[in-house]
Amino acid sequence: AFLPKARAAKTYYSQALRLFSQKREFPVEIKLVSALEEEGLGDVWDMLSRYQQTAQQEQLWETKRQEQALFWMQESITAYLQDQFQKNEVVRKHKEDLSLEVRQQKLSPIQAAKRLIKIWEEENRGTKT
Repeated sequence: AFLPKARAAKTYYSQALRLFSQKREFPVEIKLVSALEEEGLGDVWDMLSRYQQTAQQEQLWETKRQEQALFWMQESITAYLQDQFQKNEVVRKHKEDLSLEVRQQKLSPIQAAKRLIKIWEEENRGTKT
């Protein structure tokens, strides 16, 4: 019952990939897979194994892992700073006031953000972690 819809989806994805074609390290393949019917899983596993082998041979595997590590480092920094910023009582109090000014168009969002950041920096001056 699902096979005709799955084939149609495969066709749509294949067409979409052609629209956004770009030079890739590894060709993108669209596979039909059914865990319920236990079909296609071997094909996907083979494709993933070929990708891993090719990526490792061409040093892409390590490069991607390094890029991912840097991305997650930056994400962690961003999450931590945002958490610390949001927890600050003085910032929260000023945020309410500045939000009202932004809503009333008395202050631009960028100006309000800069003020809040300055308040946060002043609150955390001299604080060690």
